[in-house]
Amino acid sequence: MVRISTLLLFLLLGSWAWGQSLLLNNHWQFRKVGDTAQWLDATVPGTIHTDLLDQKKITDPFYRDNEHKLDWIDATDWEYQTTFEADGATLKKHHIELVFEGLDTYADVYLNGHKLVEADNMFRTWKMDVKPWLQAKNKLYIYFHSAHNRVKTLASKDAPFTWPTIDYPRMYVRKAQYSFGWDWGPKFTTCGIWKNVLLQTWNDFQVNDVHFEILTLNNKQATVKAHYQIEANDSMNVTIGLQEKTSTKPSFASRMTFALQKGSNVVSIPFTINNPQKWWTYQLGKPYLYATVSSIANANGIVEDSCVLEKKLGLRTIELVQEKDEVGQSFYFKLNGEAVYMKGADFIPCDAFLPSIKPVVYQQQVNNAIQTNMNMLRVWGGGIYESDLLYNLCDSAGILIWQDCMFACAMYPDDEAFLKNVSAELADNVTRLRNHPSLAIWCGNNEVDEGWNNWGWKQKFAESPADEARITAAYKKLFLETIPTTIAQYDKSRPYHPSSPLFGWTRPESVTHGDQHYWGMWGYEREAEIFHEKTGRFISEYGMQSMPQLSTLQQVALPEDMDTASEAMRNHQKHPKGFPLLQSYIKQYLPKPNNFIDYIYATQCVQHYALSTSIHIHRSKMPTNMGTLYWQLNDCWPVASWATVDYANNWKGAMYAVKDAYADLIITIDSSDAKNWTLNITNDLLTSYPGTLLFTLHDFSGKEIDRIQLKLTATKQTNTIIDLGNWMRKRTETNGLYAKAEFTSDKKILASQVFNFCKPKQLKLSQPYLQIQPITATSFYVTSNVYAKYVQLSMPTNPTVHFSDNYFDVLPNERKRITITSAKTTDIFSNKVEMKSLADLMK
Repeated sequence: MVRISTLLLFLLLGSWAWGQSLLLNNHWQFRKVGDTAQWLDATVPGTIHTDLLDQKKITDPFYRDNEHKLDWIDATDWEYQTTFEADGATLKKHHIELVFEGLDTYADVYLNGHKLVEADNMFRTWKMDVKPWLQAKNKLYIYFHSAHNRVKTLASKDAPFTWPTIDYPRMYVRKAQYSFGWDWGPKFTTCGIWKNVLLQTWNDFQVNDVHFEILTLNNKQATVKAHYQIEANDSMNVTIGLQEKTSTKPSFASRMTFALQKGSNVVSIPFTINNPQKWWTYQLGKPYLYATVSSIANANGIVEDSCVLEKKLGLRTIELVQEKDEVGQSFYFKLNGEAVYMKGADFIPCDAFLPSIKPVVYQQQVNNAIQTNMNMLRVWGGGIYESDLLYNLCDSAGILIWQDCMFACAMYPDDEAFLKNVSAELADNVTRLRNHPSLAIWCGNNEVDEGWNNWGWKQKFAESPADEARITAAYKKLFLETIPTTIAQYDKSRPYHPSSPLFGWTRPESVTHGDQHYWGMWGYEREAEIFHEKTGRFISEYGMQSMPQLSTLQQVALPEDMDTASEAMRNHQKHPKGFPLLQSYIKQYLPKPNNFIDYIYATQCVQHYALSTSIHIHRSKMPTNMGTLYWQLNDCWPVASWATVDYANNWKGAMYAVKDAYADLIITIDSSDAKNWTLNITNDLLTSYPGTLLFTLHDFSGKEIDRIQLKLTATKQTNTIIDLGNWMRKRTETNGLYAKAEFTSDKKILASQVFNFCKPKQLKLSQPYLQIQPITATSFYVTSNVYAKYVQLSMPTNPTVHFSDNYFDVLPNERKRITITSAKTTDIFSNKVEMKSLADLMK
C-alpha cells in the first residue's frame, strides 16, 4: 500500500503544477477480466505484454514467431488496481486532482468505486477532481477494454460503409497506429498505464503552464512574453518574478503583480534581452538556451510552498518558405532568417512497448543523429507525440524536429465526438511541446492525402458519389479545419503543413511542389540513380531495406532460423515483398551472396549504395532541393527494415554512408548526362571557403592515370558546379578505375570523396590483402595492396564495438585510421577484428 503525506515532491513530469505532485506508480496489480486467480504484480509505467512477460506468463514476444502466439492478449480485457493512503493534511487541501499522463487506451477509471472517467485516447492527459471521493484509505481500479475488439465494434456500426486504410481499420482508435502492425513492426495492440500517475494537491493556486512567445528577434534585441496559465481558488493578488538563472548578472529580470480571478487565468510578463544569443542548429552556430527561473508570491510576499519553476528558453525564428518559382513552388526552412538545407531521417517509436524505452535510448538516437551530421528528425505520424526527453535532447543538441500529428495511412472518422477528442489531444500535446526551440513544424498527417488521391482508395472504398463526398469532406474537416485551428489556438509561431507528402510520387507535381515521398526506389525497383530525374523540392521519405546485424538477430532466433525462408525470419520481415525486393536489388548491384552471413553483408552494401547515391544526388540539386530525410533512422524491434540503426543500436553499413553524405561540405560527381560530366561541391555552411580541388584518376593498383587541379571557392550555402568536359568521355573502360576528389582550404582537407564509374558488381576487383596496424588499444590502421570496396569490420566476440568508420573503401598504399568505442572494456587486439570486402562475394 502506498502512503501519501504532504512531503513535497518537486516533479517536472509531463504534467506539472505549483503545489504537491505525488507519484502513484507503485504497488499496482493486474489480471485478466473475469479471472478469479490471484492478482499479479504490475509495473507502472508499463503495458500488459511487458507485465505478463515480467510475471513469466509469456515468453519474449520478439523471439522467433512468438508474436502470432500472443494474439489472445490483444483480444482480452484487463484490469489493474492499487491501494494508497492519504493523511489528514492531504485530505484538507482545497483541491485534489488525480492525473494520468497516459492511459492506453480504452480505460474506465474508478476511485473507491466511483467512476471518474471513460478514457478513450492514449495521447491525452486525464486530469480528474477527486476531492469528493478521496479517503484515508483508497482503492484505484482501472478496467482496460481491448482496443482490438473496440475497433471491430466501431467498424461494424459504420458497415457497409468503410473508411479507407491500407490494412486494419485502426482509424477509429486514438492510439499509436503502429501498434496494429506496420511493414516494419509487429502487431502488439497493447493496453496499460503507459505514463506516470500523480496526485496533485493545492490550496490557493496552481500554475498549469508557462509559455514563452518570441515577439521580435534580431541581433540587437529580443522581445519576449512569458504567458502563465494559473488556476486560482479565489480572487487574489500574486506577484510573479522572472529572470535568467545565472551566476553573473542576468540578461533579463522582471517582476509584476496581477489580480487573479477565481478559476482559470492567463497573465503575461513582457521582457527584453539585449544582444541576444540565438538558438541555431549545431552546424550553423550554438543552440543557445537561456535558463529561466520563475517564482510566484501571494499577497503577503510568500512564495507558495517555496516552489520555483525552471525552464529553458531558446530564441529563434522558423519559417517554411513556399513561393512560386521557375520550377514550381519552393519548400524550404529559414532559421533566424537563413535558408537551411535539412539533412536527417524519419523517427519512429524506439520500441513496440513504449514504457520499455529507457532514457539512454533517446540519448543514443540523438547522438546517432549528431554523429551523422543530421540537423532534422521527422517524428512520424503513426507513432506518438514523443517523450519530452527527445525534444529536450534536440533542444540542447541543435537538431530541428518535424512533428507529424498522429494520423497515418488511413482516412479518419467525421463524427463530432472524434473531432472533439482530437482537439483535446492536440491541446495537451501542443501545450506540452510548444516551448521547444527544436520543434520546427506541425504536419497534419503522414500519407493520408496521398492514399486518398493516389492509392486507388476512391475506387476501392467509395462505393457511391455520396461516400466519396463524405470521405473528402471528412479529410477537409479534420486536416484543413480542426487540426490547424486547434494548433493555432495554442501555437501561432510555427508553420502548419496539412499532409506529408503534398503530392503522390507518381504525380509530376511531386518533383516541383511541396515535400515528396519517393518510393519508386524500393517498392517499384527503380535504381537509386532515378533521383537524377525525380528529386523533389524537399524529400521527406525514401529508403532502402537491409538486414540488421547478425548479433541482433541472434537475440531473437536460433541458428537454424538463419535463412530467409524460415518462419522466424519471415516473421521478422514485415514487408509483404521484402525479401524478393532485397534479392532484386542485390542482383542489380552486387554479386550473389554465398550464405546467410554474406546475405546480411550484401543487403547492407545495397542500402549503403542506395542512400549514398540518393543523398549525393539530392544535395547536388541545392537550392532547387532543400531537404532530404530518409526513411528511417531507428527500429522498434529486431527486424529487416529501412532503418540505418538496428534495434540493438548497431550502425548498419548505410549509417556510415549517411555520415559521409551529410557532411557540411561534400563532392558529388554527376554522370547523368553522358556528354557533360560535372563535379559538384556543396557547402551547407554560412561561411565560404577559397581553396583547391584536386581530382585524380587511378587504376586499382593505385597508379595515377590523370589529374585535374583547380582553384575555386566553395561558396556558402551554394552548390558549385565544375564541368569536366571531355575528361571522362575519352575513357573507354572505367570498371577498373576509381577517382578521388579532395577540396583543401587553408591546408585542411574539407571534403574528400572516392568515385566509381559502374555498379559495384561490375568492378574488376581482385582479392585485397587487408592488414591491421595497431596504433593504440582503441585505434588502428587498415591497409590494402589494391583497391578494396565496402570493407566491413566486425568483432564477433564483442558485438557492442562501434567502429568510427565501416563499409569503407581502402585505397592502395594509403592508410585508413579507425577508432573504436565499446560498451565493454576490452583490448581490441585480444579480440580478432574480422574483415570482409566486396571481393569476397566474387570468389
